[in-house]
Amino acid sequence: MQLPDLQRELEARFGRLAGERADKRRIFALEHGLQIDVLELAGELSKQLQYGKPNNAYWLAWVVFATEVGYNYDGAEYWQTFKERLPDWGVIDTPKNRTRIRVWFRRFANTYNGVRPSGTWARQFRIIAWPITHAILPQDLQYQFAKSLHSNRYQIAAYSDPLAIGRQIHHCTANASSRFREFCQQEELVGRIALALLGGETEDLPLSAEATLRIVGDLGSMQEAREWLEEARSDIRRIRGVRRQRQGERTSQGQVSHSQARFNLRPSLLLSQEGDAWRVGVQMPSFASLAAASPEVNKYLQKTKVQYVGGSGDWHPARVLTIQSKVHGLQQWPVDGQVLRFKDVFPSFEELVRQEASLSPGPLWVCRIGNDGLAREVRSHQVRPGQKYIVLGRTGYAFRKSPALRPIELRCGGLTGIQLALPEHVPDDLKHDLKSLDLSFTSTVRIWPAGVPAVSWDGEGQSEWLSTDKPCFGIAVDHDVVALDVMLDGVAALRIPRIGVRGPSWVQLPPLPPGEHRMSIEVKYDVRQARSLGASQGEVILNVRNPLGLEETTQQRGGLMVIVTPADATLENLERGDLRLEVFGPAGREAQLFLEVTGCETDQRAFGKVVLPATLNDLWNLLPVETREDLGGSSACRLLVRADEIGVFALPLERESRPVRWQLRRSKHTTTIRLIDEAGLGVNAQCQMASLDQPTVARTLEYDACIEGIEVQSPGALFVVAGRWHLDAVIVSQPSRDGLHGLSELAPAPRLDGFASSPERISGDIALQTLWIRARVVGPLGAARQGRVVRSMRDALALLVCGPAWMQAERAFESSTKDEEAIAALGDAISMRKDWQNFPAKLRMSHREVIDTAPSQVVPWLLAISTGFRLCTDPHIVERALRYLTDPSGFVASSRNVAADIRILSKHSELARGARYLQILLGEKSWDWS
Repeated sequence: MQLPDLQRELEARFGRLAGERADKRRIFALEHGLQIDVLELAGELSKQLQYGKPNNAYWLAWVVFATEVGYNYDGAEYWQTFKERLPDWGVIDTPKNRTRIRVWFRRFANTYNGVRPSGTWARQFRIIAWPITHAILPQDLQYQFAKSLHSNRYQIAAYSDPLAIGRQIHHCTANASSRFREFCQQEELVGRIALALLGGETEDLPLSAEATLRIVGDLGSMQEAREWLEEARSDIRRIRGVRRQRQGERTSQGQVSHSQARFNLRPSLLLSQEGDAWRVGVQMPSFASLAAASPEVNKYLQKTKVQYVGGSGDWHPARVLTIQSKVHGLQQWPVDGQVLRFKDVFPSFEELVRQEASLSPGPLWVCRIGNDGLAREVRSHQVRPGQKYIVLGRTGYAFRKSPALRPIELRCGGLTGIQLALPEHVPDDLKHDLKSLDLSFTSTVRIWPAGVPAVSWDGEGQSEWLSTDKPCFGIAVDHDVVALDVMLDGVAALRIPRIGVRGPSWVQLPPLPPGEHRMSIEVKYDVRQARSLGASQGEVILNVRNPLGLEETTQQRGGLMVIVTPADATLENLERGDLRLEVFGPAGREAQLFLEVTGCETDQRAFGKVVLPATLNDLWNLLPVETREDLGGSSACRLLVRADEIGVFALPLERESRPVRWQLRRSKHTTTIRLIDEAGLGVNAQCQMASLDQPTVARTLEYDACIEGIEVQSPGALFVVAGRWHLDAVIVSQPSRDGLHGLSELAPAPRLDGFASSPERISGDIALQTLWIRARVVGPLGAARQGRVVRSMRDALALLVCGPAWMQAERAFESSTKDEEAIAALGDAISMRKDWQNFPAKLRMSHREVIDTAPSQVVPWLLAISTGFRLCTDPHIVERALRYLTDPSGFVASSRNVAADIRILSKHSELARGARYLQILLGEKSWDWS
């Protein structure tokens, strides 16, 4: 292959494509349409590198080679693969030459109307975004794209517009990686690629025939992806054919559908028993369909944050609402029923959420206890003989005393509740009690799902089905009737004779389109009885939606309830040990825990079993050492909780993708850290490290040494790389090769040389502390060692304004049993003045008033107390003291003169000690001053 010949052939090929696409559709470099031997091309390009830089005369050959490397991109490293394919590139691998490749891609875009990268990922990876975008579907996206087409095939079948299809894939793909989500931000492009792969009947396909065949062929090499793609094509053709037939029938008959598709955003209650008490959870449906239908809503959810009212109080990125349906625990009942609170104002959306995504107004809520031990909300308030229910009311509600009503303990403030157990034959006095509770006692007609189980069924008329299901119901009547009339959406559908029938009758409906449908049963005592809609004796509401993927469907049909904290958990949360899972289901049943590590051959690694119900607080320490080591070099994993036929819960955990990052490699006795520089910083990258035993002493690292790899020495260190708006920091814990020689080596005491030694250096010291706090942590004992460093820095900062006597008292408290006597003794250390001795007692008695309060509201609360004891009457000083001790980085950012503020706080040391005492009383709660 001669480069001059290849350059001319590529020029002719792309020129012809640009001329044929009169509609200005963009061209990809992968559409070169040639059988190129990449190794042979690399050999020819290597000959040109003897002159020290790529030859501009063969720029198209370089574009195609870079694109072919991008096509094999696996999401980890691009330039490393580039050098492996073209070894001589390593000699001239500089930011200038990498930028030269980008310049040629821009030339391609200008000359041949080529595709231009866009979206968040393209802005972060400004160079490699070009070859990877022109590779259309790199290896790391092909599997996910096929899975997404399969999962969204029913929704895709409703569209022919590429933008609508791309929007559907973008917003409604469950458990997608961040790379895939960023790729899908190019919604029209994604939609056109989907049409091409599905064989869409449109003239606007974005790819050449050769490129389409190549991608489809590569997808076909993966058996599961090939099956997904084939099934998606088949189902879409079938659904579109059925839809055309139905449209023809409606047109000929002059009828229209009675079903109006709507977004199901209504949360539902899900209660689980924990010992003698009941936990209250709320299950929020996914907002993905709404986001797909409304670009404004999608944009809003991408930029704002959401808080689950009555939950932990933490703010989460609102995009978590579009990922998948999740259960969130409630510690306090939302007064107005609104479960979601958003940071930014969007009046029309907030009104939609208030109307469609709030809990029912009450005053009572009814939940039926199922065979799996979970209690699910019954919105109709209908109860039946032989069943058990939980009835909830706001605190203060007076339930009537009855042998059938038993008070229960609820782990949710603002609620009281009773358990209702109905016998098979309900006496009249109990019926009277039910009426007083505004519960409908139903015994005339009983309706229940039969055959294929519903996605959800509350036992009393609310059900959820898939558009592929044929809902089947059993119908029983407790007395003799002549017939039953079945009506669907107000239209008579079937009459079932009942003369001489003692057992149940059965009815099966055809697959229904998405939306809300109502099936009503009308009892007939006389065949000549006129039909009356008001005489309906039984009704079932069917909420029909399109299927999710197999995994999500299995998860929703199961009986597992899993509450994840935090709601937007990442791989870093797992590594830090602050990922919490609360798993509920039938008491005594066993569930297995598995982990799938991205990039590793082992599919699922079992690492433990739990007996339900269970709370898992430190999953990291349950993982085998080998799995933890693999996670250190991985970008994502998936945590599975599997309980056989009860169901499976899957939690994807990702690491944030960074163009400049540290990557670890572990062997049996050593750990090597290597710098990955996809941004092309080169010598402009500032690389430093600080040992765990001397965290304030930074040592500069050579860029080339970091690229090659550095062996981490015991006890480990913080590694930082920064440059051009990029920053990555990782704490690597490395135990001694000789093993631990004492408990002190578990978390060695750090030496803080000069840290927080004066008000003038506080800004830099707090920035260093923030770096240690936010760095990801890998390696055995990493979290404990990081915590030791951070706590030492926190104590040094507190010492500056609280004084040595207070810090000595705090150390004594930490080594005590922390009982009431110890807490009181710590409070006594705030001040020796007699007129201030009741100040800590006031804080102890009333601190619970602000346990769930925003920091901005804590300030006037503490000001009122400090004013009453004449400690401080200045709200600014109170705010400064609280912020310095609870949010140091925010203190610096919001201060006009940091050193002056520190001196003022030092003069008000009793107030500073009181603020620190309050922080301890509140259990070191997190403070969100934003």
